[in-house]
Amino acid sequence: MLEDGTAVGVQPNVGCGRCASCALGLENRCPDHVDIGIQRDGGLAEWIVVPDGHVVPLDGFPFELAPSIEPLACCLHAVGMLDVAEGDLAVVVGAGTLGIIGMWALQAAGARVAVVQRSEARRRLAAELGADAVLEPGDDVAAALGALPAAALVTAPGVEALSVGDRPRRRRGRVHAFAGTPGGAPVDANLVHYRHLRLVGSTGSTVEDYRRARDLARSGAVPLDRMPSRTVALDEVPGSCWTPARIPGCSGSW
Repeated sequence: MLEDGTAVGVQPNVGCGRCASCALGLENRCPDHVDIGIQRDGGLAEWIVVPDGHVVPLDGFPFELAPSIEPLACCLHAVGMLDVAEGDLAVVVGAGTLGIIGMWALQAAGARVAVVQRSEARRRLAAELGADAVLEPGDDVAAALGALPAAALVTAPGVEALSVGDRPRRRRGRVHAFAGTPGGAPVDANLVHYRHLRLVGSTGSTVEDYRRARDLARSGAVPLDRMPSRTVALDEVPGSCWTPARIPGCSGSW
């Protein structure tokens, strides 16, 4: 039992507690999961009810950075599905908030990471925040990294972004469709077949991912404090861009 006044974070993906996914601790994959802040009241409600197991003490983590733990947890969950090992080469498609956090998550796993991004402003930001290489969509990823990458994290929506993630894979490469695409996207089955590719996807995270995200950020292995941000009062929220990091060009385009 936590004492009153304890600073906590909330892992928001709540499963049914009865299915096979929940039994494995993968509540984000529960077919009947409910997300706090989407199907249930979230952080802007006066009062919320949260299952005890989803309440995670911040243990000294800076309160103002705590909202970034959840997106980092989602990225860690995705990177875990890519089986990234120390020294692997990887590419992130899109340099929005989740693209940058995904880059840091891959680097924390030991990868060297190139970021592919159309927007020049976001390419500059990715370079400033630690990308090992930054490229435009048509650039040669293998030339930038020295070899074809083993894994791709596609954080930008749309058919074009997913195709950019598909193209530069080496044989037995892994591609994670991290962003949803309205209307779906065609997949080149021949590319998957002949290159022995593995195409995966995920949404959300687990409580264990959330705890690990807190610990990695607290240790400095993932520098969430470097993400551009600003603080707004509650009465300013409706008129402000709600993208968490206020990255240049926050209209949603990549």
